[in-house]
Amino acid sequence: MIDIHVHFGKFRGIETNIPEIIENLTQQGITQIGLMPLLDENASNLKDSHSILKKYYTQYETQIIPILWVPPHILMSEIETLMSEIPYKIIKIHGYLHHWTKENIIRIIKFTEIQKLPIMFHTGGCKHSEAGFYMRICQTYPNQKFILAHGRPIKQSIKIMQLCNNVLTDTAFMSIDDLQQLVDKGLQDRVLFGTDYPINKYFYPDKNPIDWYKEQIDEIVTTFGIRMRIKG
Repeated sequence: MIDIHVHFGKFRGIETNIPEIIENLTQQGITQIGLMPLLDENASNLKDSHSILKKYYTQYETQIIPILWVPPHILMSEIETLMSEIPYKIIKIHGYLHHWTKENIIRIIKFTEIQKLPIMFHTGGCKHSEAGFYMRICQTYPNQKFILAHGRPIKQSIKIMQLCNNVLTDTAFMSIDDLQQLVDKGLQDRVLFGTDYPINKYFYPDKNPIDWYKEQIDEIVTTFGIRMRIKG
């Protein structure tokens, strides 16, 4: 089973390292993780985070699906350099933390189309990072695969997924009610299992993080059983 949405680094004062993440999630039956850093608002820690991932990637190569989280101001030459050192499999764009224009997104798409890399969009939090903001982009580039992380708002995500076969979503911090709506619309095969682990340490400080993680798996399996196949 793959968890496509996992972070390493520091989130609001709570830091989690890569070996800890690998050990904890492997014990829960996760065979691979989509792993990305936690960037700050200026992406000033991008290079340091890349260096940390590079340090551990060889050791955990079979377990890590490396995700490159990019800021709007990044140069294409910088992306190429980073990718020459780590074979990143997904590009992440976070429209809530960083202000992305559609023009800047298209600049990245021109690169990912050639490299055949999916783009993961954070969705939710503000108007310019809601799923609907990316509707026209997803329609304009049908050969580009997009992942609407979190699927927020869910009705917008469903509309895009119904119109665009190149769009998926993930279950990171997604409610069971939202997940049920995806299943009811027959979109279950385009749902990726994701958790946003270990950000839960901040939002649920009184709950053991591994117990929380087990609940994410158990709740989905219990609620949907064999009716839902978490793609991965």
